Amino acid sequence: MDECWSQGVTGRRGTDIRNFTEADISEILKLHNDHRREAGATNMRKMVWNTDLQNLGQTFIESCHYEHNTNTGDMFGFRHIGENIYLASGDYYNLKAAVDNWHSETVNYNFTTGECSSVCGHYTQVVWADSHELGCGIVWCETLTGADTIKQGTVIICNYGPSGNVRHQDPFKAGVPCSDCPADASYCDDGLCSATDPSGATATPSTIDPTAPTTTTSTTTTPTTMPSTTGTLPATTGGDTIITVANVTEIPKLDVITQLIQNMVIFGFVSGALSLCLVFQYVNNYVNNKKYEREARSLKGV
Repeated sequence: MDECWSQGVTGRRGTDIRNFTEADISEILKLHNDHRREAGATNMRKMVWNTDLQNLGQTFIESCHYEHNTNTGDMFGFRHIGENIYLASGDYYNLKAAVDNWHSETVNYNFTTGECSSVCGHYTQVVWADSHELGCGIVWCETLTGADTIKQGTVIICNYGPSGNVRHQDPFKAGVPCSDCPADASYCDDGLCSATDPSGATATPSTIDPTAPTTTTSTTTTPTTMPSTTGTLPATTGGDTIITVANVTEIPKLDVITQLIQNMVIFGFVSGALSLCLVFQYVNNYVNNKKYEREARSLKGV
């Protein structure tokens, strides 16, 4: 989850600022998808609106206490949900200013090392390829707490499903748009992988990897670096981002042991059967030899 603040510029004023209008929803979806198209990614999914995520964010910011929601795990079909927060210190707002502010952190992210030189968690969440459902809330706070010296302002919160910022993963794969879409979003909508076939969209190439993993994480606020330790992305100086992901593949030890026992049993059975055959053959040869000896003695009159 990530947060930032800036001066607002346009939009509804004062107490009229509460809940996203249909126009707001269309605009903030377009702003996100425009930035996602600009990334030039092979696997970037198209953002769609999720009213559950919208209600989650709206309900949380109604208290006008500027902080992150820590209850963002295992809901609405997502193991974890991502969150960005923006504060405009005025009784007005501008959605483009908010999303552009988050995206501007692209200059702080190094794709070669996967690390941030400064705050970049807002940016990586906006363009995280697997995050494809969005729900945002907005409210004007006459009395605001938790924001240091800012005592009133407009809070914008966006929730993302599933969350991004997973350790040891890049936000997206750079390359030909839609050339590596996941199986459940196999249509190409103007450079974004889509689950539905909109007018003019075409099916993605047959090179799609249907086994592409789904990212599952939980987030709280912004890192100054993205260190490479397995399992969690710890909070840094700002104390803003903690991301966890279960990404350990366990070896099926029980299956190996079971197979070994089965092989031993089969080997023992085959060995036993072979031994019995050899014994039987030896006894049979011994009996036949004695029989021949008696017949030979009879012929000689012994």
